[in-house]
Amino acid sequence: MTNETRNIGGVDSHKDTIHVAVITALGREVDDYEFPTTTAGYRRAAAWLIGYGPLQAVGVEGTSSYGVGVSTTLFQVGVKVIEVNRTRPAERRKQGKSDRLDAYRAARSVLTGEASTDPKRATIEPLAGTDGGAPFRGEGSTGGVASDRCPAGQLPGPPARPLPRPAGLETRDCAG
Repeated sequence: MTNETRNIGGVDSHKDTIHVAVITALGREVDDYEFPTTTAGYRRAAAWLIGYGPLQAVGVEGTSSYGVGVSTTLFQVGVKVIEVNRTRPAERRKQGKSDRLDAYRAARSVLTGEASTDPKRATIEPLAGTDGGAPFRGEGSTGGVASDRCPAGQLPGPPARPLPRPAGLETRDCAG
């Protein structure tokens, strides 16, 4: 099936919720829905998106912050994830701001090619140890189902050890 017949998804991510939208390859709005930012919510969002038919890709705002959970889940079920920049403040003032609008903007930015970058490697660091793979930024992402990658379908948690401090970085006492 060609990309011309595949839908495109968009996700506006926040601390407690994600708003998910789907558009056609011609940019027509199909539907949108809000899900909780829980493992079950991410799985329901992925299933909801896939339920509208084959996906070309899903644009996710905040892949290195609030969007990392949904990005990981989408990757695990074989959906291509594209990093989308947050809506610029001037655009928000001009066109309005809502989670629904931002989810559709994320999808449209993938459709128009404005967003075309795989999520940063750092956004998925907790996943790297689960299957030995590195799924983002041109490192051979192949997708798969969550049960193949994580025991009992659980999403990975944060790294067990703190990240190393960059060489040459000095610490200063803020008091003086």
